[in-house]
Amino acid sequence: MRMFLMFSVMISCFIISCGSTSLTQNGTLKQPIVMINPDKGVKFGGGQASKLRDIKTNLAFELWDSFEYKKIASNQSAWQEGKEEYCVISGKGVELSIGEKVEVIDEARCLKSQFSAGDGTPSRRFPVGLVKIRIISTGQEGWTWTKSVEFE
Repeated sequence: MRMFLMFSVMISCFIISCGSTSLTQNGTLKQPIVMINPDKGVKFGGGQASKLRDIKTNLAFELWDSFEYKKIASNQSAWQEGKEEYCVISGKGVELSIGEKVEVIDEARCLKSQFSAGDGTPSRRFPVGLVKIRIISTGQEGWTWTKSVEFE
């Protein structure tokens, strides 16, 4: 009986703690920066990519209404072919402001993105996903880089 009571208390605590979690998370907008390394994923012999080749890149600090999931061929090595899922963003979004308070309301399942500015420049791929946010001051919703949000 004592064991049953202890077990019941533990299950109750688990249910209460799981049920009280919030589905949204708050944060503040910041300039999105990503590190790109041309050696990542193509090293032979199991070596690490050289940190000296890291390139710091500022991402477009914008909010887009939508994106699409697309399987894109990965260029990992000559004998390892395959496709990876990317979030594909096209066109100009709405400019964002640094320091704006936001609520994260959804997260895309992709871990990599392809961005095309729509101005004739080639598409670029980045090792970063997307989150859907609501700007608290305006109520505006849309998708931006995960690196655009400093989570609280």
